[in-house]
Amino acid sequence: MKQLGFILLTLLCLGQVRAQQPRPLTADPTLVTTLGNLRTGKATVLQVKALVDSAVRVRDGKGKIYQVTDFRINYRFTVSYEDEETGNKVSRKDLRVSDFSGSDLINEPWRNSIRENAAAGDEILINNVKIRLKNGKKGFAPDLRITVQ
Repeated sequence: MKQLGFILLTLLCLGQVRAQQPRPLTADPTLVTTLGNLRTGKATVLQVKALVDSAVRVRDGKGKIYQVTDFRINYRFTVSYEDEETGNKVSRKDLRVSDFSGSDLINEPWRNSIRENAAAGDEILINNVKIRLKNGKKGFAPDLRITVQ
């Protein structure tokens, strides 16, 4: 009988501990992340150069805009150079990543770099987008993935 009481008490305590653990930050599944008016998909070099000055925005299905507090940008591009030993032109993919906090804008050095270097085949991923929800808590918004044509 003591063992049964101990088991029940242990299960009750474990249930309380589990109930008190924080829930993961999630947002409404109808949210859409954009850069200016550009959604996930393909964009021309000119579109990317024009929209890189725009804010990262998150909207729900009703058009309500949520405040973006943090995000990460991943920029994959092709680098070409001449190999000193062989004299051949070598191309390889490179990746730059940066986190932005307290703003919904890409900072000036990044914007300038993208404007100057954007080319077909580049990929821009904006992820880890944190927003302020209606109840004041923070949540995550969907990723934004742009392939430059």
